[in-house]
Amino acid sequence: MKLQTYNFELLPRLVPADQLFEVTISPLPGHSFLELGEFTLYYRAHENILSDGRITADIVEHPVPEWWFDGEKIIIKGIFAGEQEHTLDLIDSIGNESRKFQKRKVLASFRLYSVKRDWHGLLPFRGNFHQHSNISPCCHAKEDTPAHIVAESRRIGLDFTTITDHSYYYSISKALEDYQDFPLEIALFPGEEVHPMQWSQHVVNFGGRHSITELIEADKEKFYREVGELEESYQEMPPQMDTFVMATTEWTFAKIREAGGLAILSHPYWYYYALSGLTVSPLVVEHLIRRHNFDAMEVVSGFGYNEAEYNNWQIVRWFEAQATGVKIPPLGVNDSHSCQGGDTFDWYSTVVLAESMSFEDICAAVLHCRSAAIEKLPDAPAKVYADMRLVKYAHFLLREYFPKHDELCRREAVIMQAHCDGDPNAADCMKQILGLTEAWRKEFMGPIHRK
Repeated sequence: MKLQTYNFELLPRLVPADQLFEVTISPLPGHSFLELGEFTLYYRAHENILSDGRITADIVEHPVPEWWFDGEKIIIKGIFAGEQEHTLDLIDSIGNESRKFQKRKVLASFRLYSVKRDWHGLLPFRGNFHQHSNISPCCHAKEDTPAHIVAESRRIGLDFTTITDHSYYYSISKALEDYQDFPLEIALFPGEEVHPMQWSQHVVNFGGRHSITELIEADKEKFYREVGELEESYQEMPPQMDTFVMATTEWTFAKIREAGGLAILSHPYWYYYALSGLTVSPLVVEHLIRRHNFDAMEVVSGFGYNEAEYNNWQIVRWFEAQATGVKIPPLGVNDSHSCQGGDTFDWYSTVVLAESMSFEDICAAVLHCRSAAIEKLPDAPAKVYADMRLVKYAHFLLREYFPKHDELCRREAVIMQAHCDGDPNAADCMKQILGLTEAWRKEFMGPIHRK
């Protein structure tokens, strides 16, 4: 029998752990519970933590929360214990007593998640910290203007993004000019990919108040002097260490932070085929990670299938840092040079848990390691890189929250692209659907319960 889950909706889907709370299952327009016939409720706590504090064996049936049907909707009231996922199944009640535990006839199935108070009320946002437009010389498509990149970013479900063109800070400003007087729900932040020297370690300036590239170009004598002073301060470095590359990179970290931005260590193990080798010595990368003078690290970057092993390097090195107590906020970025088919545009992203979509709150989420690097290759399951607590929750969000969110984002993106193509009615069309993604977020998350 085909499950009827998609004819009904459980809301909210996020509940505070260890507190008495109420959720409802309601039929969607055009449907009713008559479609299910006679049913009863079956409940399961995924990690076997029960409201009375017990942790059960896998085969033990879990006590069903209090529930009732008021003729229109099902109301479920109970204490959802611990931080974990929960299943609520509507099962066929006819002959149910004679069925074995494993043979229940499920009519509809719903999932919710209970989180501790420090996270209940934090909102999930998906974004990107590193990508390029046609302003970058290496961009693969002339159609990829900054405004077009923004529209395509919304199409793949991003809530916030930047454009970090090579040595150029003003791409987002150009996009905002094209969207002047056009209502946007995607948040846009300035950025640039900084190359202190041509083949030095690349660093992303996310949200800084000014360009670091321009700072270098404005006074190169000062740049070399300050880098030299930093280089001289290094002690007990291996003799083969390229201290100049290391100093230029750490100088860049410091200047981005002074400008109020996030300093992001970009694709630390980038194999550049034109050079037939890594762009930066692994010895330099190793010391940069150990010293950790940056804010976040690209754990999965925009590598294609032919470069996938270098993402593997980054993932393993990030886990090693975690194991030694170096807590580096992980990021997933597409580092896309084209949003046309065949590129990695929708493969990598970051989910953050933040109080809002303001720049300050996004940064706070990253700096407090409430970021998860997401890898979703074509025809492959999603992989999440974060601490275990966030990995579990992010998988739930990717499965239960983001599909509808992304569908709503795609509707906006179609209108945004029409605006880019010169449609004079696009802004009015956008106003008609404005707020739908935010409304879904509020429905899914429910009332905020935080200190």
